[in-house]
Amino acid sequence: NFDNKNDKLNIGTSAQEIEKLYPELVSKNEDDVLTVDYAKLSVICLAAIKELNKKINDLTNIINNIK
Repeated sequence: NFDNKNDKLNIGTSAQEIEKLYPELVSKNEDDVLTVDYAKLSVICLAAIKELNKKINDLTNIINNIK
C-alpha cells in the first residue's frame, strides 16, 4: 500500500484476513482501526516455516528414494 500523506510505501497484511485465522492477534486502536500484533504474528510465521521445511525435507527424501 502507498501512503499518499507521507509518500511512503507501507508494508503489511490485512488485519481482516489475519483476524479470520488468529483473532487474538487483532485489536482496535483508539480510532477504531484494526491493528495486528506483528510480534506475535512473527512467531506463528516462524513455526509455519519450520513445518514447511520439514515437509520439503520429507518430500526430498521420497524423491531421492524413488531415483
